[in-house]
Amino acid sequence: MNFGLEAKVGVFVVGCLLLISAMSLRLVDFSFSDSAGVKVTTILNDAAGLTKDSPVIFSGVEVGKIREIKLENRKAVAELLINDQYELPANLKVLVRSKGFLGEKYAEFQLDGDIAQGILKDGDILTQGNEGTDIDQLTNKLGGIADDVQAITASLREVLATDQAKANMSVTISNIRDITDSVNKLVQNNEQRIDTIIMSMETLTTKLSEITVANTQNINDIMANINAITTDLKAQTPLISENLRVVTESLKNDGPTIASNVRSITDDVDEVMSSQKENLKKAIENIAEVSDKLGKTVDNLNEITGKVNSGEGTIGRLVNDEDTVDNLNGALTGLRDTLGKIDQFKVDLAFSAERYGEVDNSKGHVEVKITPGRKRYYLLGLSSDQDGTTETTNTSIHREPTHGSNAASGEDSLSYYEEKEEQNPDAMLWTLQYAHRFWDNFFFRVGLKESEAGIGLDYHPFTATEELEDKFVFKLDAYDFPDEDEDREVHMKAGLKYKFYKNLFITGGYDDFLNSDTDSWFVGAGVEFRDDDLKYLLGKTPMPN
Repeated sequence: MNFGLEAKVGVFVVGCLLLISAMSLRLVDFSFSDSAGVKVTTILNDAAGLTKDSPVIFSGVEVGKIREIKLENRKAVAELLINDQYELPANLKVLVRSKGFLGEKYAEFQLDGDIAQGILKDGDILTQGNEGTDIDQLTNKLGGIADDVQAITASLREVLATDQAKANMSVTISNIRDITDSVNKLVQNNEQRIDTIIMSMETLTTKLSEITVANTQNINDIMANINAITTDLKAQTPLISENLRVVTESLKNDGPTIASNVRSITDDVDEVMSSQKENLKKAIENIAEVSDKLGKTVDNLNEITGKVNSGEGTIGRLVNDEDTVDNLNGALTGLRDTLGKIDQFKVDLAFSAERYGEVDNSKGHVEVKITPGRKRYYLLGLSSDQDGTTETTNTSIHREPTHGSNAASGEDSLSYYEEKEEQNPDAMLWTLQYAHRFWDNFFFRVGLKESEAGIGLDYHPFTATEELEDKFVFKLDAYDFPDEDEDREVHMKAGLKYKFYKNLFITGGYDDFLNSDTDSWFVGAGVEFRDDDLKYLLGKTPMPN
């Protein structure tokens, strides 16, 4: 059978239509039955680009399509159909994505969380996830960036297009060339020095490495010691806290008494000032009279100094004599050295209180420490005892027989000792001691300790700086030595003073540990003022008018 031209064209057209239909069905994934599957709903803020039959993707696999998109309550509501061959988790969120630069949109499922939960069922409502940047937003941002770059380049063109800008650029480039030439010449002229510096650095690093390796054990020992110290401090912290609690309770109990004493002192001062008001008035009048006389004296001194300056009289001739001037300069130099030594004096004032636990007693101390130099210091103190002091008096009594019948019977004479104890609750105890340094860490003290002869020893474990030296101090005292007829041992007291703040310190230790009937542990706290602090406080104290 022969086909004509028309038949051949018709067959070709039919074939092309069938091919186009097949390709269209392939691209849109056409299905004649789309009712089977799981139907879910999602509410979208913006459904731009999504159309009916747009694919639904989960983990890169197409699991369904969009059946319908409609507007409800000003929100886009999309109905999704999920193929029943897939069993998806229930905790899903919906994202709108783009395929490439052509702008084709699709819906993507993502887990709302790290773990899949439940199974997606028919009628479930899914939420929309965080919106990502799509191609349209990206192109808009890129367009804005391009506009900004164009504006910057236009501004640079306007700045650099002038003759003045071109001249400045030429000068700048010339300066850069000169600087590089100068740097190059500097490096070439100092090449030997640079090599020497580099070799010295290499030698230094080598030495440091050798020192570190050689002292590895010492470094480990230091770290071990630090660890041991921190462990001991941690173990002692509860005891220190308890001791501080006892001290604060003692201060709390004694606080009303101290306040009452201060109030009494101020009342006495007010009474004295009131009674001496007339005398103060006369004293002020005397001061005014003295100031008038002082003015006349100054006028006389001006007249005398004028004559001395002109060389009149004996003093004038002495002052203008070169030998006299040299001798006077020598005397002033000696006086300056003497005043320099006096200026080295340091004065510390400390107030403290101590609580003795075993004997239920408390003591208060006021101490003044005068340090003329690093080798020695003087200690003056005044102490009060809650129980006061006890003075024991032994009296030797000798009685002869009386005249009469007893004498006739041959009665012998009688001798005995009478002991009398007297309690003094208001007695104050004095401390006057001289301390001298031996070696770098030890001070030996001698003098009176709480009104009794005694000696003492101070140990400073850290002496690198003056502040660190006074931070930790171990003290040992021996005083109140017994007489031959007393059945007791010498009074020994050992303690530690720790200054944990600039002016605050705590104390602790064991007292009278050689006598079992009076030994006791003690804790205390106090405040200490250095000479600079005293100068500041005295400078801020108002003087009475």
